[in-house]
Amino acid sequence: MKRIITFIFLISFVFSHASETGFCTESSRPDKEVKRKHVLILNSHQQGLPIPDQVISGILEILKKNSFSIDDIYIEHLDLFRFSTSRFRNELALLLAKKYNNVEIDLIITITKPAADFLENEGSTFKQSASVLAAIMPSGIKEIHTGKINRNKAVIPWKLDSAGTLRYALKLFPATKRVVVVAGVRDEFLPYLPGAKMDFKQWEGRLEFEYTEDLSYEEMCQRISVLPQDSIIIYAPYFFDKTGRSFIPVEVAVDIAEMANVPVFGVLDVFIVNGIIGGSVLNSKVIGEQAGRFALDILNGKISLSEETTLILPDYIPMFDWHQLKKNDLDISTLPSESVFKNRPLTLWSQYKAEVISTVIVIVFLLVLLTVLQNWNRRLKNAEMSIRESEKKFRSYIENSPDGIFVADDNGYYIDVNPAAEKITGYSRQELLSRSIRDLLAEETADLGITHFKTLKEIGISKGEMKFIHKSGEIKWWSVDAVKLSDKRYLGFVKDITVRKSAEDEIKKLLAEKELLLNEVHHRIKNNMNTIRGLLTLQIAAEKNTAAASSLMDAEARVQSMILLYDRLYSCDNYRELSVTEYIVPLAEKIVAGFPESEKIKISTDVEDFILNVNKLTPLGIIINELLTNMMKYAFAGRDDGVIGISVSKTGNNIVVVVQDNGVGIPENIDFGNSTGFGLNLVKMIIEQINGSVHIERGGGTKFIIEFSV
Repeated sequence: MKRIITFIFLISFVFSHASETGFCTESSRPDKEVKRKHVLILNSHQQGLPIPDQVISGILEILKKNSFSIDDIYIEHLDLFRFSTSRFRNELALLLAKKYNNVEIDLIITITKPAADFLENEGSTFKQSASVLAAIMPSGIKEIHTGKINRNKAVIPWKLDSAGTLRYALKLFPATKRVVVVAGVRDEFLPYLPGAKMDFKQWEGRLEFEYTEDLSYEEMCQRISVLPQDSIIIYAPYFFDKTGRSFIPVEVAVDIAEMANVPVFGVLDVFIVNGIIGGSVLNSKVIGEQAGRFALDILNGKISLSEETTLILPDYIPMFDWHQLKKNDLDISTLPSESVFKNRPLTLWSQYKAEVISTVIVIVFLLVLLTVLQNWNRRLKNAEMSIRESEKKFRSYIENSPDGIFVADDNGYYIDVNPAAEKITGYSRQELLSRSIRDLLAEETADLGITHFKTLKEIGISKGEMKFIHKSGEIKWWSVDAVKLSDKRYLGFVKDITVRKSAEDEIKKLLAEKELLLNEVHHRIKNNMNTIRGLLTLQIAAEKNTAAASSLMDAEARVQSMILLYDRLYSCDNYRELSVTEYIVPLAEKIVAGFPESEKIKISTDVEDFILNVNKLTPLGIIINELLTNMMKYAFAGRDDGVIGISVSKTGNNIVVVVQDNGVGIPENIDFGNSTGFGLNLVKMIIEQINGSVHIERGGGTKFIIEFSV
């Protein structure tokens, strides 16, 4: 019951805080994680100015939402408006060079044009390949590229929607005759007036336009306080007046809202202060978020800045001050449905919608939970009955199990056993319940049994085979499979495997005897073969007849081939098969080495490494022995050197063996059909036995090509 109450409280808490935390939507899911990429943000201004600070805030919010570590983001406020001398810029460049000497910057984001100019003129320290994203820049290409270092960059231009703002103003004030555009001078780093004048050309002849860039700040304030009532004001960024004084545009917006005697509209979200109606605005934070998303695409490799300039058009938002709309009794139905209204009062439903929905959901949930609890109560009663039946069945299974079942506590003392356990140990139930695992372990496996129990306690499962002492004193072998039921209960299943272990010991003994016998047989066979070879060698030395000695040498070579094959087979675990490479290559080397001046003959081998049955390998060895013997006898007569080549290849079940030399060549009148020599006849006979074929190629020596299948 306590768990249910806690669960209800948690559900209520989650729903009651839904309005504060919000619900996760598809758009809020982070993109693929960017690992160990470094971003440098260069802000033209000092810290604390609304527009650049909001742009940076939007960038950081997007990067952090997408698992980008704040430790990999660097921000530099360059303060280039207050300090713009060449000496300051050069010293600032040197300072940044030292600061980021050991940091690999992957993306540089500049905020407003002075920072971009600084990067192009003094930013040679940063690697040329680093991507650049320039936010709040002039929209013209000439204004974008003004430096010494032309980097490929993506640009979010500073294009204020003067035309869109005027359209909204004319819908709200259709009787307007005069438009006064409040703007300062020296805004070349973010030119506004040239673009605005182009936008306003479509209304020339219908509206009269007046611009304040030629007025001082005081003259501008005086002018906007005495305008005709059929006028409106569009306020643009105001940085300097004609006297050269600098201003903070947001502070100017507050002054204009207080002094103007006609409606005032703005083109930036930060200008929509108390007293300014609104307009089609650039939202500084939205620009930052747009820059953040584009930055992620660059860092993730989705976008490559292959062109010198990539323009990213900004988004405009219709934004209006609700108090000003109501104060001027304006018809908001003429405004777009997606308009954002600042200072709009909340209705009771808007204020408490989340709480009402949460409360209704909790009530419905509680009703459902009450129904579920009633069903649970009924099921619990049924479950209790089922458990009692299951306990009876389980107890029956344990009592009748052929395996010994032991239940032990965390100290290894038995707390429950079944009848099979009594039979295996020879002890009664009461006797076992007064003993521990250690009491039954035989001395020679006592350490193994203790280790077995420790493993069981640590990882929850253990199995092994060990010796135990029967009540009669006889040593028994047990197979133990144990599991951990809890920190205080351990269950073991035991089988008496004494008979099996005795059988295994007997089998090991018989295998050892067999291995000894087999080694003796191999030893005798090898000795006998070496004896035969030795007898042939002695006979060759004693033989006066040259022809007979030559025949004996051939026989000795054939025995040598068989000895080599036997050695290779005996050194392997498999006596029926052998690697062709391990047999053919050393065989060829030994045959050639047995002839005088063999060091003058070079052997070239190209033998594929595959396994061949001894039934095929033995005749193949004899064939190669006969062919190499003939070559060494006749192919290089009168020659100082020579080359013998051997290749063996396998394609599917077909094997091709090529034995060739570059000697004098076999006479045209000798082949396998009319040879009187024993060697070639033996080769022909063996090839026929393995169902193979052989043919001779002449020219530049002799080539024997043998083919057979396996």
